[in-house]
Parts: sequence; structure tokens; C-alpha cells
Amino acid sequence: MVQLTVEGKKYSCFNEWKEMPSSKAVELATLCNKEMPLPLKSLYEIYSKSTGVDDVETKKKADEQFAKETDEDFIKNFPAFYGKVIKCLSDIPREVIDKILPESRSAFYSQYCFKFVFGVLHFPFDFVPKGISQFTHHEVTCHLPKSKTILGKVRPFADRTAIEFAEAADLELYSKQLDGGKFECAANIIAVLCRPMGINGIEPYNEDTCLKRAETFHDLKMDIVWEVFFCLTQQSILLAQDIALSSMEVGLNLLKQEFPAGLMTSAGVGR
Repeated sequence: MVQLTVEGKKYSCFNEWKEMPSSKAVELATLCNKEMPLPLKSLYEIYSKSTGVDDVETKKKADEQFAKETDEDFIKNFPAFYGKVIKCLSDIPREVIDKILPESRSAFYSQYCFKFVFGVLHFPFDFVPKGISQFTHHEVTCHLPKSKTILGKVRPFADRTAIEFAEAADLELYSKQLDGGKFECAANIIAVLCRPMGINGIEPYNEDTCLKRAETFHDLKMDIVWEVFFCLTQQSILLAQDIALSSMEVGLNLLKQEFPAGLMTSAGVGR
């Protein structure tokens, strides 16, 4: 936490993802989705598609968006939203925030809050995943899904069942309808796919057990949540690649059954 002094009194504000519980990310995401001014949301959407510091096209689009924004946006609308974000991410009282001048409020937001807002809306540009395989929360060690190489092929979610993956996928799809987005279902998704070890390996999936454990994950710190999300994304990419390769193999096998080997070679198939 970063310590701040406002009007002679000391307050604190989140400074790193590892300080923020997932419940606070839900609160912040809900605030952004419901109350962020549309011009600001459009600008962040442009930034999210940037390919780097030398991205001329993104800079051009950002400049065009800035040109559309009004004095009322900069003087009233944006600072009003910034104040709500500051209230969400710090322990500064509302009545104190209301006294902070718009330019000072904007500077505070840019320095301490922007990275969290952009993170819950798009991606955490300031977070570097460590690639953890497990985490301990409330004295319970939970293990992330793993991939295994079997007969020369990488199998994603190799230590998880199809029903677990389907349950997590359904939760992720459902979360897109919620104001808190994926963070609103993060505790349940993590509880389904990240479980402790049992006697004969990973604890068997049980819906009631996962629901109870999810209740304890609402205070799971966001650095762990991001680690799990990055892991699931990586596993999903491997799964998509595996499905694509399997489909290709099926197609080739059908061709081999349809045509003699000589005809396939002359047609260029298999070269």
C-alpha cells in the first residue's frame, strides 16, 4: 500500500495487485462497466489494441478520440469518475475526495489508479506472471491445471476431467453478462480448476465442495488470480491447437481411405 497525506491526515491506497483482494476487483470492474464515461472507455479500448510505443495507428486514433472530448469531460465528467475510483481503491473518505481539485484528482488517478482500471477492463500491463503451479490460501494448497506430453503430443488440462473444464467454461461465458465481468466468477472458476491434493492425486471434483471453497476465495489476492487466469489462457491455447491438429489428422485419414496412396501423391497431398 502507498501512504498518502491529504489535509494533514494519512491514508493508504492500493499500489500493487498482490495487495488487492479479488472482491475489490469485482467492485472496481462493476464501477468501470457501469459508470465510466463513454469517451474515456473508448480511449482505453484504443489503447488496449496498441502494438507498442511506436504504434502510429493507435496514436492517430487516440488523438482523434481526444479531439472529440469536451471541456466538460476534462473538468467535470472525468474527475467525477476518478473520484469514485479513488474512493474504491483507497481509504480516503468521500467528503475529503470531494474537496480535491479536478487537476489534482486527475494526477492522483493517473499515478495510482489507472493501471488497476485498465487491468480489470482489458489486461494488467504492469503484471509479469511467474508461472506458478500451486498457491496456498487459508492454509490450503491448491494446484493449477497441468499439461502433459503423451506419445509426443502436448495434452492440456491433462490432470482435469472434461466436466471440470466444461463447468469452468460455462462460468466464464456466464460472467460476460455480469457487471463485474470475469472477476465476479473468478472465485468459482478457480475453485473448480485449482484444488488440493487428495490421497491418489488431485482432489476429485465435487460441486458442493467447490462452492464452499469459492466463498473463501473472495479475499484471494489478485496476483494469484492473474496467475490462474494466465495459466488457463495458456492451457486453452494448447487445447485449441490440439483440437486443430486432431481435426487435421482426421481429415488426412479420411483422404487416405478415399484415395489410393499413389493418387494422393500425384495430387500433392502429403507432400
